[in-house]
Amino acid sequence: MLTLTRNIGETIRIGDDIEVHVVEVRGNTVRLGFKAPARCRSTARRSTSRSPRPAVWRCAWPPTRSAR
Repeated sequence: MLTLTRNIGETIRIGDDIEVHVVEVRGNTVRLGFKAPARCRSTARRSTSRSPRPAVWRCAWPPTRSAR
C-alpha cells in the first residue's frame, strides 16, 4: 500500500488517464473527486475494519471509438 499526504486542491495522477482530487477535509472525513475517461468505470465500496474492500477501476483497453 502506498500512503500519500495531500492538501485540499492538490491532485494525484494514476497513470495517464485518472486524476484524484482532494476536494474537502472535514474532521475525520476526506472528500475526493475523480476524473477519468468515459471508458473507465468505477465501483466504490466503503471500507470497514471488518471487511476492507477498496474502490475498483476497470478501464477498457484499447479505447473504443466512442470512448475517445
